[in-house]
Amino acid sequence: MARDAQIIGLLACVWLLGGCGAGRQDEPARHVFESHNLLRHAGYVGPGPISSGEIGSGEERTLRTVLGSNRCYLVAAFGSPGIADLSLTVVAPDGEQVARENSTGRNAVVSFCAERDGEHQVTLAATGGAGSYDLTYWVATEGGSGGEQGGGTRLALGRPVQGFLPPGQRFVDYTLNLRQRRAVVIDLESADFDAFLYLIRDGIELTRDDDGGEGLNSRITTVLEPGSYTVRVGSFADSGAGQFSLVVR
Repeated sequence: MARDAQIIGLLACVWLLGGCGAGRQDEPARHVFESHNLLRHAGYVGPGPISSGEIGSGEERTLRTVLGSNRCYLVAAFGSPGIADLSLTVVAPDGEQVARENSTGRNAVVSFCAERDGEHQVTLAATGGAGSYDLTYWVATEGGSGGEQGGGTRLALGRPVQGFLPPGQRFVDYTLNLRQRRAVVIDLESADFDAFLYLIRDGIELTRDDDGGEGLNSRITTVLEPGSYTVRVGSFADSGAGQFSLVVR
């Protein structure tokens, strides 16, 4: 964790001095931009989904996002000058607290390595002052990711895959490789369970869908850049099991 300590120290420089220099605009969006530039050179990719809003003293805000196991993450919250203190807590899918930051200041950062696939809960709390905030995360490029089953199975455009989500298993992962930028439609259908579909790249969730298809089926429509993606098959509330059909067009 020595590298993480160094990165957190550099982030403090970005936050306090506006990029370690004068004349920077002091606002959450500026901190996200400056932090992204620093973390990109430190081997992190992101940011992931950004949660923005207002928060008052004694209030909490929650970001829920699916993270891959065997990946390390850095979560950061950036508050406006009206906020006196922010703290961060990260809870794994099994309810275990995996990271906590409760030092004093209007910006907060934690780093941790996920041991479980699934939806992690990031809670931001304001213990003094009020104002606006941005909350997001980056993922380290080292390490691997993948689901609990099927992570090595590649999807071919236009070729449906018939699969099975076992009872008690949350996800089945597939790999989608694209050589060029293109629009895609991903359909997940099941007569056995309420389908839930995720699209992930480099450990960062890009989007998700519950009932975007017909009935309780899932559909993701998006434009993707060249690269490797994880298409994750799951069920609503991790409560289903059974046969499914998955296709990318």
